[in-house]
Amino acid sequence: MSGAKFRGPDPLIRSTIQLVLDLFGRESISARPGSGKEVPAPVPARDPGVPLVYSNRRKKGWRLSKEPSGWVCQVPESIRGSPPEIQTDLREWIRSSLHPFPGSRRRRKEIERRIFTWMGSHLPDKIPSGSSQGRAVDLQDLFTELNNAHFQGLLGAVVRWSPRIGGLSTHQELRTADGPRHLITISRAYDGLDVPKVSVAGVLFHEMCHIAYPPRPGRGGKRLVHHKEFRLAERKFPGWVEWREWEKKHLARRVRHLGRILTTSHN
Repeated sequence: MSGAKFRGPDPLIRSTIQLVLDLFGRESISARPGSGKEVPAPVPARDPGVPLVYSNRRKKGWRLSKEPSGWVCQVPESIRGSPPEIQTDLREWIRSSLHPFPGSRRRRKEIERRIFTWMGSHLPDKIPSGSSQGRAVDLQDLFTELNNAHFQGLLGAVVRWSPRIGGLSTHQELRTADGPRHLITISRAYDGLDVPKVSVAGVLFHEMCHIAYPPRPGRGGKRLVHHKEFRLAERKFPGWVEWREWEKKHLARRVRHLGRILTTSHN
């Protein structure tokens, strides 16, 4: 019954019951990138005039919460310098959260998409920490070797071992304050004295192909990552067959083994 608004003939009774609903309703609402959850809010008797509290801790999300003094909205510091339409969107999000109406949920999702899109294009990414030196292979040195041999030395990237046990091998394009940077992260399952260098080179070459042959638009608005040109390019790696065979035989087992080591160390 939280969030419902009593409509009785007596204004005094109506306001009293509404006050009780407010006191026992949900106390906070937040929006985060990728969050599909929405917490219902109590409906106050009138618009409380919500102030914005700027926070350096928040980067790409905001939080509407009820404090002893009333409702406040904690927002990233970047919102302070956002264009008027973004600030208007944020105010509309607050209003429709505190005063839901038919279609308000869809309206809030549209607003969130616009605000997150603006944040993504205006907030620089930070290059995460990590080391390229493994037990047997320095990934940055191997990157340079492959770059010179197969890409005319034209590619540039920060290369590291995954900071997580197991982890995934990935490529990311970061928007840093100094311009676009590529980040390649290689799974720890490849980091071992018993892992053939050609296997490490194979997975690294695969991620480098993501830089040289970026995604393309496909049918129905789909984003093709491993398109035909990409597939043809990665097969030019001299050790491609050997890498794929090693991967099929050993990779899943090594990931499970690393997981058991982690579990044992935590016991």
